Amino acid sequence: MGHKSKRTFGIGALIIGAILVVSSFVIKAKVTEGEGQIAQAEQNVGKAKGLFGMSSYTKGAGDQLTAGANRKIGEGKDEVAYYTKLANILLFAGIISMAAGGWCLVFGKSSAR
Repeated sequence: MGHKSKRTFGIGALIIGAILVVSSFVIKAKVTEGEGQIAQAEQNVGKAKGLFGMSSYTKGAGDQLTAGANRKIGEGKDEVAYYTKLANILLFAGIISMAAGGWCLVFGKSSAR
């Protein structure tokens, strides 16, 4: 690999790495927002269950009314776990890519002839 191709690879790897790292941070920000929405939904479900749980007659109705919300909360938690894992993979790949690009730029200048 010649000096020019190492330099081109290094710059490309740095750019791709930076894009991956920024994407990771954007995803993590959205995940944090989603976690807040899930926490709010869990509070609302807890309040509804508390209102219906005062009597043994209304407890069953409260459980049925909140079953759909509980299902959606569970799906939301699964989605948060997926995107957290994706963000971590992108961050790791971005750091590796940036390191490889930087290495090529710094050490790619000397070539054995």
